[in-house]
Amino acid sequence: REAIEHWVAPFTEMKDFWVTWDHSHVVVARSGDIAYSVGIYKGAGQDREDKTQVFEDKLVNIWHKQADGSWKVAVAIWNTDQPATGPGA
Repeated sequence: REAIEHWVAPFTEMKDFWVTWDHSHVVVARSGDIAYSVGIYKGAGQDREDKTQVFEDKLVNIWHKQADGSWKVAVAIWNTDQPATGPGA
C-alpha cells in the first residue's frame, strides 16, 4: 500500500492535470454484461516545480454493465514502458 500511495501522490498533486483513454480493442462477452478494453492513456499536468509532466502508457480495463444499461470500469490495469524508478527499481 505504501509503495502505491508513493507512486500515485505526484499525480494527485499535479495542477491542470488531464488524462484521456484511447481504446484500440474492445471485446464484449457473449452474456453481454462484461467486457474488456485494451489501449493507451495519455495525460499531462504541472508538478510541484511547475514543470510539465507528460505520459503515455498502456491500459486494460474490465467493464461491468449496470442494471440501468450503463457501463462502469470494475478493474483498471495500466503499465508503462518507461524505466522503473524509486524503491526496488
